[in-house]
Amino acid sequence: MRGAGCRGKTPQRWQVTTTVDPAAAHRPDLVQRDFTVDAAAVDTRWCGDITYIDTWEGWLYLATVIDLASRRVVGWATADHLCADLVDAASTTRCTGGPPPG
Repeated sequence: MRGAGCRGKTPQRWQVTTTVDPAAAHRPDLVQRDFTVDAAAVDTRWCGDITYIDTWEGWLYLATVIDLASRRVVGWATADHLCADLVDAASTTRCTGGPPPG
């Protein structure tokens, strides 16, 4: 690469993206940290995650919601910001239709 005049992209310093609101109400852990797979329990427990994707135009945030039993994606959303409405959009936009679990 040096001979061709190219160089790799230098990683940027880590940036804190999550801030805790001390006034926010505590939410109970409804699945009790039990992520075992039960094939008969499709659409009873969903799990979400956020992935950061570095693009030429800046960060892209991808929020996904998956069904723990089937491992299928039941909802997703992307945005150029990391706000609560991104997660809300992923949990309310259905990939296959149907009501939310519970």
